[in-house]
Amino acid sequence: MTDGPEDTTARRLSAPLAVLWTSVILVICLVPTGSAPPDGIMLCLICGDGGTADFILNVILYLPLGLLVRIRTGSLALALAAGFLLSLGVETA
Repeated sequence: MTDGPEDTTARRLSAPLAVLWTSVILVICLVPTGSAPPDGIMLCLICGDGGTADFILNVILYLPLGLLVRIRTGSLALALAAGFLLSLGVETA
C-alpha cells in the first residue's frame, strides 16, 4: 500500500516542524523570566502553587512535538521517548 499525497506531504513537513517546535519549547523553557526558582529540589510534578496548571501547560507544550515525531516515524514509543528526553534535558538544565 502506498501513501497518498497528503501522507507524503505530512511526513515530509513533520521533520522541519518538529525541529521548529523543539526550538519553541527550548526558548519557552530556558529563557529566564526573572522569577526565582524554588528553594531545594522539587520532585513532585503537580505540587506547589500552580503545579496543576504547570503540568497541564507542559502536556500542551509537548503534545505537538509527540504528534510530529509520530507522523514522521510511525512509532508511538519513539514519540514518547523524544518528549521524555527533551523534558528531562530541559528540567536538568
